[in-house]
Amino acid sequence: MPNAKAIDVGFGQTWADAKYALDNRFGAAHAGAAPERAWLNALNAFHHDTLEHLGEADGDLRTQEEQHRRGFSRSDGGSVWSQRATGGLEPDPTGGDATGGSPGPRHLHDPNDAQRDLDAALRRIDEARRNLFELWWLKGLKDNGYYTGDDFDDTVCRRHRERWEKALASATGAAQEARDRLSIVPSGAFAAPDQEFHEVSDPVVLLKGTKVTDPLTGDTALACRTGEHTLDELGDLKPESPMPGAWCADVLPVHNRSAMLRVLTEFSLLHRALTPAGPAATPPTTLQDHLDTRADEAAARGIRVWTLPWIPLYLEWTLQCQPLAYARDGTRYWSFDGTRFRLVEKHAATAAVGDAGVLSGKSLLTPLPQYAGSRTAEQHADNAPDPEQARAYRELARLLGEGDLLCQTLNGVNAFFRQQAPTAHLARGAAAAYSGNEAPKPTKTSQQHFTPVRAGQVRFLSLTLVDAFGRSVEIIGKNNHGIRAIHCSPATRLSSGYVHGGHDRATVAELPPRIAHGARLRFDILDPHADQPPSAFRPVLNPLCGWLLVNRVDHTLIVYHPDGTAFGQVQIHHQPSGPGDVVRTTVWRALPPRPPAETWTQARAVLPRRLVQLLDPFLAVPRTRTTDDFDDLLSLIDQQLSSLARSRYEHDNAAVLAGRPIAVVRAGLRLETNGTPPAGAKSSFGQAGALKLADHRWPVRLGTAELPEDGLVAYCDGDAADTLWAPQALWPVPPDTAYIRRVVDGDPDSQDPALLLRAGPADDSLTVRPYHCVTLLMDPWQGVRAVTDILPVTTLRLPEGQARPVLSHLKVPFALGPLLARAAPAEPGRPPEVVMPCPSGWTGTWQWTQPPRTSSGGTAWSVHGIAPAVPDTDLPPERAPARAGFLLNLTDRRRPLAGNREEAP
Repeated sequence: MPNAKAIDVGFGQTWADAKYALDNRFGAAHAGAAPERAWLNALNAFHHDTLEHLGEADGDLRTQEEQHRRGFSRSDGGSVWSQRATGGLEPDPTGGDATGGSPGPRHLHDPNDAQRDLDAALRRIDEARRNLFELWWLKGLKDNGYYTGDDFDDTVCRRHRERWEKALASATGAAQEARDRLSIVPSGAFAAPDQEFHEVSDPVVLLKGTKVTDPLTGDTALACRTGEHTLDELGDLKPESPMPGAWCADVLPVHNRSAMLRVLTEFSLLHRALTPAGPAATPPTTLQDHLDTRADEAAARGIRVWTLPWIPLYLEWTLQCQPLAYARDGTRYWSFDGTRFRLVEKHAATAAVGDAGVLSGKSLLTPLPQYAGSRTAEQHADNAPDPEQARAYRELARLLGEGDLLCQTLNGVNAFFRQQAPTAHLARGAAAAYSGNEAPKPTKTSQQHFTPVRAGQVRFLSLTLVDAFGRSVEIIGKNNHGIRAIHCSPATRLSSGYVHGGHDRATVAELPPRIAHGARLRFDILDPHADQPPSAFRPVLNPLCGWLLVNRVDHTLIVYHPDGTAFGQVQIHHQPSGPGDVVRTTVWRALPPRPPAETWTQARAVLPRRLVQLLDPFLAVPRTRTTDDFDDLLSLIDQQLSSLARSRYEHDNAAVLAGRPIAVVRAGLRLETNGTPPAGAKSSFGQAGALKLADHRWPVRLGTAELPEDGLVAYCDGDAADTLWAPQALWPVPPDTAYIRRVVDGDPDSQDPALLLRAGPADDSLTVRPYHCVTLLMDPWQGVRAVTDILPVTTLRLPEGQARPVLSHLKVPFALGPLLARAAPAEPGRPPEVVMPCPSGWTGTWQWTQPPRTSSGGTAWSVHGIAPAVPDTDLPPERAPARAGFLLNLTDRRRPLAGNREEAP
């Protein structure tokens, strides 16, 4: 049996999370920590399948996010009907053309409509069943005299049972009707899974040093004897008469009955020898003493006194749980630093929800870390690129398989915090009388309160390891529960200096806020005109608001229509205002081919509304942002795009001069629950709790600057475009009044205070609970991540079929002039050309476009081809005019098609 003091206790959201806590129990500051911590970080990455990122600057962040994700269980989020795309592009879930060029067929409207009805009906079925179960349980308590409250009787039970039975029947009928409608779907249509719901899992306890790896038998083989070599007597002991179990011999074949009786005789003698009867003063005779009297006989030589092996089987545990409110009466007790919630120490003393409760349970133990770790290492060995790596992984598999670890989930912890399971109605101390067949009487004086959010602090009052033979090792008990340390993972470690009850910090774990119900964070591209997601009801030709591109040569911001047409550019105009004094102003300048947008007033009437809102601070009268703010915006875009990973679809032939284009996208965030969440411990008959999930607001952070594949440059919140929020790590922290505000991961004060979401049922209409809208400036080839501690990370991606066709023909005009360029001799069938010197690397087809002369009163821009100047001196008789205009490359970029082929320009 192990020594209780030698057993280490880990606590986390998963076994790998708790193992990381045990591996790092000494901290990073002890002597010789660097090599050991490198090994421990590698092992943690191995357990969380992020080993390929080990050694990268963002490797630790990826592992931490995977640790966070595994702390949630998943459930079905429904389905969306789609149609297989043509041309090698991804399917379009709205049923539209995958190229983004047309609304596409609307024949997927009916399947998606039926699927939404089916998903909603299934959620209503779950809600009705949950409430009917609670009514059944309370009715049993009432009938047996265990429930004395005057808020529940037969009349109340009958009325609400009929209500929920009708709701169940209605939902069941609606589900069947929806299934019937889905029995016939259009050809080529298929159901793709919608975004899943996530719910926080119960925490896990991990024990190290339990001697689970000790051998179960001795080092010699068991003796094998024939029937005549069994014991028929032992000293003065005789077999029992009648022999217990002798009647069982009648069911055996005749030739086996004699052997069974001999075995029973020996068992009876051994049993009597182990339990001698007699006066207490008589020294007991041990089994070994009896065997010594017949040591020369074969029967006695085949019997040994057996020492019970140590087979740890389960844990008996008792937790003291103190629920803490997320927010109440206008006070938020938890702050969000961009990654995790931290308890606000100055408010923590008033955060308690009721008194601390006690939760007990039994959990079967499993050696899951050994099995999962060794099997994962074996898989890596099977897929290793060379024999040396394969040998290293097989050695790792051996080491992990020999680990002395046992773990199990503490089932019921989350149910206790939300006070929704039947036993959650019990008064304090009543659980000790619970027999397993009937629940003891709940009382109206119970201090337990319903809360829709699981948050609080816990500590073990007892933790006992029990083996298969009933022997136990008390790891934590009444003598040491105030000082016995547990090792908590980063997710369950105390986040502030406050400990409820003043207990030793080393004995307390913290459960940060989590919604006590299945939920998901929707992050969707919206129709920029209606702020609603495109669907079969509202087909959208192009959900983009437009494109922006920094022209490094001209230090301008080129503005494109969603279809890729260059509309104009924002630039800084220098106007002398006196000797040595220049006034800088941001102005609008139209670009070729000239659209009906010579002025910003004209452009505002044509460009999408969200793009106009983004540029108005620099161009509207009066201007609310300065030229310095404009310089900051150009620098931010340039720096952020330089730090992002490049897609294989991008080309660098113009990026040196013009940078990379960014998409302006209208997106929405929505926090959805899997059906209607419970509203109280007795919500089945209308007794709702004081705390409601709808009263809470949940912060979200957009973008992760440390990850090169996160494409967020900046965003503006709602309709307020006067401030941009940027996760750019290279950008200095600006003041609160700055145009660009930096969002720093780990700093609660730098988070966007307006980006707060309210949770509600997924089936709520958008008019009841609309999206929280943001306007994103993002790399079209990368995703944008939405980070919140209550759920795994959600990523928004721009559909490739909508980005690639536009980017393939995006043109970058370069302003030139004044320069001397004469017209080339006219040739029949060719457009007019101007003569210009051409560089040696001249590729593609270039065009010169210049605005009309003011004196001529024309409005049409003149377009010319370009004729290369001859290398010899050419002095024509006519005078070369001075020209000012734009140089434009007309060649479309090559773009990949299905099968990684490239389309010719």
